Amino acid sequence: MQLAFKFLDKSHPIKSNIIDFFIPDKIYSLVKDTIDLYYPDISFPNIKISKSMKKTLGTYNVKKHEITLSYNLVIFGEFIELKSVVLHELAHTFTFYEYGKFTPSHGKEFRLICKKLNILPRSYVDVKIHKWKRKFMFYIECINCNKNIIRRLKLSHLFCDCGMEIFPTKWKEIVLSKNFDKNESPVWIRL
Repeated sequence: MQLAFKFLDKSHPIKSNIIDFFIPDKIYSLVKDTIDLYYPDISFPNIKISKSMKKTLGTYNVKKHEITLSYNLVIFGEFIELKSVVLHELAHTFTFYEYGKFTPSHGKEFRLICKKLNILPRSYVDVKIHKWKRKFMFYIECINCNKNIIRRLKLSHLFCDCGMEIFPTKWKEIVLSKNFDKNESPVWIRL
């Protein structure tokens, strides 16, 4: 089945419904609310998204006071998975804040902070990444009517709703993510 939709304006699709990446408001809200609730005197950590993190979902750098999250987690992960990783990294933030920067990463102090945050005190977070690859979609723009045609598979040719036969030379990768607050509806994100 082919899903095609027309953008509201005639602008290039990347500038309208498909967005370039930015850090979701949900992450900022989660971090801010957690800090305000448990450690209101701690400064807000820098939050960075890394495309190079392939096997790690999140890290906390005590020297830079910075939480780094995997791009793939933010784009593909469910919010509950994203929340568990963010809370895990905040547990590291709070541990180093309360006990000093030479505290073991997953020691008894970390476990005490995890108990306070009501999260499991483990050195890993359960995230099922095998399902992420199924979320990839591909799109091509019809040069006749400016509709974006979205497919699960790349095809050598297809027909648009306007009747134009299209022979795509390059498909663009996108994914539908629910982790963005664009009017509380999922947003297409260009990869």
